Amino acid sequence: MIFWHGLQRIVLGSWIQFISVIAWVYVWSLFCDCGLVSFV
Repeated sequence: MIFWHGLQRIVLGSWIQFISVIAWVYVWSLFCDCGLVSFV
């Protein structure tokens, strides 16, 4: 049961990391489309 809880936490953490990376890429593409990338 403890192993399952740890596995669940690892899967949840990897999903959160994956979603955050997708969101960062999406926001970055919005900045590139607006031409604001020159300010960074």
